[in-house]
Amino acid sequence: MSTPPPGGILVPLDGSEMAEQALAAGVSRARKSGATLHLVTVHQPVMTTHGRGGLSRLWLGSVADRMLRRLDVPVLLLHPREVAHPAEFRRIFVALDGEIEEPVVDAALALGGPDPPARYVFTRVVEPTTPVLSGFAARPGHLPRNWNEVREIEARNHLARLTDQLHAKGLDATSQVLMGRGIAGQVIELADAISADCIVGGTHGARGMERLMLGSVADKLVRGATVPVLVVPVRPR
Repeated sequence: MSTPPPGGILVPLDGSEMAEQALAAGVSRARKSGATLHLVTVHQPVMTTHGRGGLSRLWLGSVADRMLRRLDVPVLLLHPREVAHPAEFRRIFVALDGEIEEPVVDAALALGGPDPPARYVFTRVVEPTTPVLSGFAARPGHLPRNWNEVREIEARNHLARLTDQLHAKGLDATSQVLMGRGIAGQVIELADAISADCIVGGTHGARGMERLMLGSVADKLVRGATVPVLVVPVRPR
């Protein structure tokens, strides 16, 4: 489900129950925002993702993956499952990276609502600067020995300021900083632990060989999470 400007919500359908699982979420978003709900029928399921991985995904492609690469609007992806996804998101888990936070936060706040009130959990995963390859891994000379601790403190202070701002607006928000490698895995694990209804994350929109070689946190979230994932594309200025 994508949100094309101005004030429109697009729900692609193909006649399958799998694709129609997203219709309730689209209707709910349109009612809350006053946006026009657009339904479009296509020949392939674009509302949900089959979660292909490895070479099968590389060679066969994925409609959902192509949408994430091309669209410049937030896209809400829902995995097909036997039990329908909730139409209302009450516990929203927001993954931030310290660089593209403002549009991600705005999209997360638009996803929730005051009735019923949404609870927001903001997190940032701080990865160690020096790769842990062996006991002989050297620390870059220009960084202080406590550099990772400094980054963790800065992340905690930043998220604390963010949640304080949201508290002043009457919103329920908490934050948690995680340390370690594997950002997507840690985000999914914590989201499961708090029983999140939805995960919100941003993407820099890497394409082609850059994305293939380096991977994408957003891509791993979409494939690995069991709850809906709202991907917010943020293009470099």
